[in-house]
Amino acid sequence: MREQLYGPLRAVFSWDWLDEMEYGLAGIHYITPEFRQEISLATEALGKIYAKTVFAVQSADEELLLELGIPKEALLAVRVLVKPEMVTVIGRFDFVQTDEGIKMIEFNADTPTSVVEAFFVNAKACTYFGAKTPNEGMEVQIKKAFTGILESYKEQGYATDSIVFSALGWHDEDRNTVKYLMNQSGLEAKFVALEDLRVSEDRLCALIDEQFIPIDVWYRLHALEKLAMDNDECDEYPTGVRIVV
Repeated sequence: MREQLYGPLRAVFSWDWLDEMEYGLAGIHYITPEFRQEISLATEALGKIYAKTVFAVQSADEELLLELGIPKEALLAVRVLVKPEMVTVIGRFDFVQTDEGIKMIEFNADTPTSVVEAFFVNAKACTYFGAKTPNEGMEVQIKKAFTGILESYKEQGYATDSIVFSALGWHDEDRNTVKYLMNQSGLEAKFVALEDLRVSEDRLCALIDEQFIPIDVWYRLHALEKLAMDNDECDEYPTGVRIVV
């Protein structure tokens, strides 16, 4: 049964086994419409709280930002304000179910994974088991998020001609998660692995066919605090710092 379920999905979801362990389980867990609604309401409410908090923190002094663990190299980047009501384009709330209702344990707002699992895999698994998918029709929200932020860039005068999505090219989960998001975004974009990015004439560029192609809009699945510390392996050039400042 496991191969029947996951075999046809591996062109998109190739990590049903992860670190030699069963990651995607060959079973199904049913939830009620009421529980689905509870998760939705909590997500909406918490998103609004985070939007207010992020807006306040972005305006705070440097001391607070450093105390929160933001690298000094990334201070300018985190102050960029594009769309205050949108905390992040793609994020993931992690909830646990308790006797008092659901509780949030984490908000991954910078490098969320599990998107392929929540949308693509969940839908396929529900079909396989003859169940109704709780996320039916929700993939359109991914496109709405990307097109919405792109419109905000345009309104504020940013160039948006060259769009690139990036993750570590050798990392199956990260790479295919980003490719899935790119395909769902509706944008005319290219996937370029992180290792194929360069800084040329103070511009972030993609190395494609031995040419440096300037990037206007960049979606990354790579934590900002890690990016700020990334150096070129050959000459120790501070590539990450040049990208975030």
